[in-house]
Amino acid sequence: SRLRLPVFIEDAADTPMQLDRICGEYPELRIIYAGNSYRSDPLLFPLLRKHKNIHVFLGPTYITAWGPMLFVESFGPERLLFGSGLPRCTPGGVVAHVAYGKLSAAERPRKKGGQILTLCKSDWGRD
Repeated sequence: SRLRLPVFIEDAADTPMQLDRICGEYPELRIIYAGNSYRSDPLLFPLLRKHKNIHVFLGPTYITAWGPMLFVESFGPERLLFGSGLPRCTPGGVVAHVAYGKLSAAERPRKKGGQILTLCKSDWGRD
């Protein structure tokens, strides 16, 4: 937390409960939740409303039920990170959702590590 580096947390069966506990204990810790699927939305969305320090990795395993538009509309573009999943996965599905989704250029997840760099450098969480 002192270095203000984001922490990646990979999805598992008990991850939403752990995320809730970790975010409550460390509200300034920047968390990137990865490896989740669209089936996790009913558990994930309430956590995103409750904890502003959770960011979500949009990748080949996670494309929201209504695409990135619903996520951005509900939580803002700054909390959605783009990842291709290469070389493990084919990025076609996630690239198509970002390229053809009804998002403005400002709302699209930043590519080439831009959002990660922003999370590492900003004074986010220090109100």
